[in-house]
Amino acid sequence: MKKVHVIKLISFAMVLFLAPACEDLLDEVPVTQVSGLYLDTKSGFEDAVKATYTTLRDYYGRETAMTMTVFGTDTYTMGADGSYKFVNQYTSQMDGRLGPTNDIWNFFYRAINTANAVIDRATVTIPGLDPNIQKIRVAEAKFLRAHDYFILVQMFGPIHLTLKENKEVQKQQLVLP
Repeated sequence: MKKVHVIKLISFAMVLFLAPACEDLLDEVPVTQVSGLYLDTKSGFEDAVKATYTTLRDYYGRETAMTMTVFGTDTYTMGADGSYKFVNQYTSQMDGRLGPTNDIWNFFYRAINTANAVIDRATVTIPGLDPNIQKIRVAEAKFLRAHDYFILVQMFGPIHLTLKENKEVQKQQLVLP
């Protein structure tokens, strides 16, 4: 019985060492390095619209929204893990350093910029994209941008309104009344 296992092990080792290596196995095309020109194509435009929807998953599909919107109500109070119980108690720990607060701000402004890119890029005819579909996608992007601003205004009050795509870092001063 032991001989059979040893023979199988030696056979397996020989196959591994003698098998030809796959040299192109790790040759990948990096898809994260997409230029701005990709959005001017049919597939790039559609992908940008899909990317605008991802914030909905980040906000409604994870604990972030529940922590910031449902804590302190009769639906959900305190939680079992104890990590965000202070949110339920409205203590001074609820500030801009809070993870869910940062996440919501970043998620929505990223999606707003993506929606702005879709809207701005739709001013020209995109080759291969039906003009009616293009109008529908722009309407979707405008709705999602409005939704994102609505949530941000509810949570943070007066915020910066950006209706054009940001292509570089911008610094805005928020003036409160």
